[in-house]
Amino acid sequence: MLDLPTAPVRYERELHLSESSTRTMASGPAEEERFATLSVGRDPDDGMRAYFAYQSYVDFPGTPHMTALGLEVICDDVDVERAHTEARALLAALDEDG
Repeated sequence: MLDLPTAPVRYERELHLSESSTRTMASGPAEEERFATLSVGRDPDDGMRAYFAYQSYVDFPGTPHMTALGLEVICDDVDVERAHTEARALLAALDEDG
């Protein structure tokens, strides 16, 4: 987020997240995979408006190639200076706790 430029220039970054856990099913334990993508950028097709987009999904245990959409959130017209300020404040708070 801190790299998101305040000027309306072409920009996009994606962060891919994943997590594995074991879930207890009627047939026994099964490995479950959760994935998410966080995108931060400026949309070149929409006047370089700043945006955040988050999408998650889950692979069903024991059923290869079968997934379900989790949470999807899109924030358009992001106030970049405010996002920078809040990201710095979050990092400072995390540093104090660590």
